[in-house]
Amino acid sequence: MKKIEFIFKVLLFLVIMQSCEQFNPVDPITPTCLWDENNQVSFTNLQLHHPSGLSNFHISQIPQDRIERSLVNILEVNGDAGSPSQAKITVNLKANGDACVGEKTVAFMQGAPEVSIATINVPFVSNAIFLGEVTVGIRGDTFRNTIGSGTFYHIVWTGSGNDPNGGVVGSIAGTKITYSNRDGSSKKKVISKDGCYIQNGQTVCM
Repeated sequence: MKKIEFIFKVLLFLVIMQSCEQFNPVDPITPTCLWDENNQVSFTNLQLHHPSGLSNFHISQIPQDRIERSLVNILEVNGDAGSPSQAKITVNLKANGDACVGEKTVAFMQGAPEVSIATINVPFVSNAIFLGEVTVGIRGDTFRNTIGSGTFYHIVWTGSGNDPNGGVVGSIAGTKITYSNRDGSSKKKVISKDGCYIQNGQTVCM
């Protein structure tokens, strides 16, 4: 009798455990994205619109309608603020966590073979399907500013989408970024009434 009672208790325990597992399933662990493959980020009908306020030199380097239709040209157009070129294209691929977890950011400078007219070859997820967001930041070279405030400027464009293959918005309005120094900073000398100012941590008097 005790043996039958023991078997009954064991069976009851197993039934309860199985019921608990059904109501509380163990969540599968989402893997970390591996970026061992390659894919193309593509733009649909690429049109990079330049804003107003460009220098005459800059205008002479771009199409007459001020719409650039080639990523290669953005990297190849040299500004008049000196070398090396500051033009750069940055691509960020960020998984949303459903298929894998992680993100990858890569940057391309002038002469990068990965960049063509409207596509960019980038590292891609190899251990899962890609579900997430693709963001492309485009920065033109530096130009001397002749219209408005600031001594130098460059143009930036940003596009995004969810599908690397043709899902990135193609028509993008550019923004003019101005600054005082070619390195992108806006630091200016603050001169006191006695004609002194701070430079590289030292007091300089005129």
